[in-house]
Amino acid sequence: MKGWLGRLALLLAGTTIALLIVEGALRLRHPCRSAKALFTPLVAGPVGMYISDADTIMRPKEGFQGVVRAPGCAIPLRFNRLGLRGPEPEDTDQTPWLLLGDSFALGIHVEESETLAGRLGPRFQAQVWNAGVETYSTMQAVGRYRQLREALPFEQVILLLYAGNDMMDNNHFTRPRWAGGTPPPVPYFQSMQPVYTFLTRRSAIAALWAHQRRRQDMLRGTEGNRNRWQDELAFYRVPRIARRRMEKTRAALRQLKQEVKRDGRALLVAVAPPTLEMNPEEAAKVFAAMGIPEEQVDLRLPRRLVREVLHDLNIASCELLIPLQAARAPLLVFDGHFSVDGHAAAAEGIAACLEAQ
Repeated sequence: MKGWLGRLALLLAGTTIALLIVEGALRLRHPCRSAKALFTPLVAGPVGMYISDADTIMRPKEGFQGVVRAPGCAIPLRFNRLGLRGPEPEDTDQTPWLLLGDSFALGIHVEESETLAGRLGPRFQAQVWNAGVETYSTMQAVGRYRQLREALPFEQVILLLYAGNDMMDNNHFTRPRWAGGTPPPVPYFQSMQPVYTFLTRRSAIAALWAHQRRRQDMLRGTEGNRNRWQDELAFYRVPRIARRRMEKTRAALRQLKQEVKRDGRALLVAVAPPTLEMNPEEAAKVFAAMGIPEEQVDLRLPRRLVREVLHDLNIASCELLIPLQAARAPLLVFDGHFSVDGHAAAAEGIAACLEAQ
């Protein structure tokens, strides 16, 4: 009996040591500030960072502080009393600007000073308030602008429009209707899978396994994946049909232009290219998994449609494709959002557009 227990103890000890070695090696290979950081989509942010909102479905919780986690990463996250990422308004006397957008604008995967807002501020001696919110459509960004328009005398408003899925999100957005007028709590993504979230945020082994499983599921082309991808991929195919699907995006941009102009402020729309356009090899695998022939695909079409709408509405715009392509590793490999290099490249691109005006 003792011999059996001893062998079991040695086996467990050996397995533990081996796992620790693998864990350490993976963390060295995937450092926090690199494009290979092991952020798991939708579960990196802390629970409680959002609250329900009647106009935008959800918004950042005012005064919230927490930590964004991934294996080897612990990034502080704070929202001030206005629900903007950054310091309190009283802590700065610089000219206020406003950055609207989704998770690409918010940038929870990098330090506050490394985000678009954090980089543009020093360049223009301004305080660029970060009003980005994960999963936001353009229509929700317009709603967020309305909430903030009187909070500070913003001189410049910048909308970061992600041409990968913002148009699809606009087509699906509807304002919530709550029974009895009472908003439900926001079940921020990772709270629905607490064990999965806990492990993938702290273990490189678990995070890498989760990424591999997610990638395999995506490329299997299952019915669930087909439904999830159908609307987004439609913007890469038949131009005539895709243009019809731009109407809600057109309406949202027109509304933002009118309201910003009415407030006497300047507006710039910065267009971030789709991840699939930035990575044609990965795009080919996705379309093949969905059974879409390569000859039916135009990876530039979503961005071209956005450019057409902005031109028709006479809205100042800025293309970020070239500066992002020039960056060493602009996108997070396992997440698809801007890396540290990506935020830096996008900020340089926006700064060049502003200085050229």
